[in-house]
Amino acid sequence: METRPEPMSTPLSSSPDRDQAPVSTPGQSSPARLEPQHLPPQALPAEPTPDHALVWHEGRLFLLDQRYLPARADFLAIDSAAATARAIKDMVVRGAPAIGIAAAYGVVMAARDRFRQDPQAWPDLIQADLDELAASRPTAVNLFWALERMRRCLAELTAGLSAKGRPLVVNPEHAGVYLDKLNVEPEKVVAISGLTDAVSGRLGADPGQVGADPTPVLLAEAMAIHAEDIAANRRMGQLGASLIQGPTAVITHCNAGALATGGFGTALGVIRQAHAEGRITQVYADETRPWLQGTRLTAWELAQDGIPVTLQADGAAASLMAQGGIGWVIVGADRIAANGDVANKIGTYGLAILARHHGIRFMVAAPTSTIDWGIADGSAIPIEERDPGEVLACGGNRLGPAGVSARNPVFDVTPAALVDAIVTERGIVERPTAERMRALLVPVEEKDRLAGNLVSDPSGSTAAMQAIASIG
Repeated sequence: METRPEPMSTPLSSSPDRDQAPVSTPGQSSPARLEPQHLPPQALPAEPTPDHALVWHEGRLFLLDQRYLPARADFLAIDSAAATARAIKDMVVRGAPAIGIAAAYGVVMAARDRFRQDPQAWPDLIQADLDELAASRPTAVNLFWALERMRRCLAELTAGLSAKGRPLVVNPEHAGVYLDKLNVEPEKVVAISGLTDAVSGRLGADPGQVGADPTPVLLAEAMAIHAEDIAANRRMGQLGASLIQGPTAVITHCNAGALATGGFGTALGVIRQAHAEGRITQVYADETRPWLQGTRLTAWELAQDGIPVTLQADGAAASLMAQGGIGWVIVGADRIAANGDVANKIGTYGLAILARHHGIRFMVAAPTSTIDWGIADGSAIPIEERDPGEVLACGGNRLGPAGVSARNPVFDVTPAALVDAIVTERGIVERPTAERMRALLVPVEEKDRLAGNLVSDPSGSTAAMQAIASIG
C-alpha cells in the first residue's frame, strides 16, 4: 500500500488508498447550468478586467492582449480567421479553454468572409481556414474540441439539418424566429436574455438552404461554447472549493484564471470561490518562466479580486513547502489523457513531485473539453516547443552567451499517480485512473440537458467511445 506524509489540509471524502478513492459523478452532483450571469460580455469595458479576455462586439472578436499585461490592458481587434490563428500562435490569447473559444469565433468570421466571397462554394472554401486554426497550437486539446464542434455545426447546416436536435441559446424575444427558421422543437431552445439580435433575430432564409448566410447560426454556437465555459468554470469553482479544508495557503503555477478561459477561471476559479468561502487565505504564485504568466497575469488577476497573492521564483516552491502551511497546489490543464495524466505548463510535473514529497494535495481543475479520450496516457500528448530565444532572453534583452542553445518545451506531463483530484464541471475524480476517469462519461439525463444543462457530453462521440473501449 502506498505511504506518504500526512497532508496539511485533507480533502473531503479523501482516502489514503488509491484503490478505494471515491469519484463524484455527474449523477451525484448538480450539473452546470447556463444562467444569465454566464453570458459572455458583449460590450467593450472602459477598464478591462480579467473576465473580459474575449469579447465579441459588432462583428469582431476583441482579445485582451496578454503579451502586455499588466503594464497595458489593451484590446486587439480580430476580424478574420487568419488573424485569430496568428493571435493564438503569438499568445495574444492563451490558456486551453480561451484558445478553443477564440477558434470558435474564428470559424464564425471565416464563414462570414467565405460566404461573402462565394455564397455557393463557401463550405469548401472554409476548409483552409479550419486547417489554419487547427495548426495554431498543438497541445491545447480544447482548440480541436471547439473546432470539431463548429465543424459539426457546419455539417448540419450544409446538410440542411439546421442544428436540429441540439439545444440553442437564444434571446427569448426572438425565440419564435429560431423555431420558424431552424425548425427546432420548442423544448430544444434554451432562452437566455441578453444575446445580440445578430445571433437570434436576423437569420433571413433557412440556413439549411444553399446560398443562405451561415453566420448567425455559427455565431450562436460560438456564443454557446463561450457561455458554457463560464458556467462550467463556476461549477468547478464550487466543487473544487468543497475539497479544501481551510483556512490554508495554496500554490498555483502559470495562469489558469479568467484570462485563460471564457471567464472566472479553472484553477483560479477554485481559488476565487474558496477565498470567498474563507477556505484560502493566501496564494503563492510561481513566476512561470519564460513567459512569466504567474508574475504578469495570475498576480494581476488575484490582485484585481483582492485576494492576497505573493510571487515566488519557480525554484522557491520546495523551500516554501518545507516550512509548512501549504494545503494544496492548484493548477489548470491544457490536455488530460484518458487515464488522468495531465499536460500543463512546464514546471507542473516538478511541482507535483514536490507536493507529494511534502504531503501536500495536488488539484487539477479543467473542463471535460480538456480531456482527450482518444489518448490512453500522457506519453501520446504532443508537447509544443517554442523559440529557444524565449529562454535565452528576458524583456527583449539577450542574457545567454552566444553559441549556447536552449530547450523550451511549453508543457510537461504530470502522471495521474501524482494527482489527488481532477475537478471538472461534471464531477470530481479523486486519485484518477482510467476507470475512474470513465465515470465522467455517464450520460446526462436528456431532460436535464433540454432544461438548460449545456455541459459537453463526450459520450456522444462514437469515435471517443471506441477509443475508450480500447484502453481496457
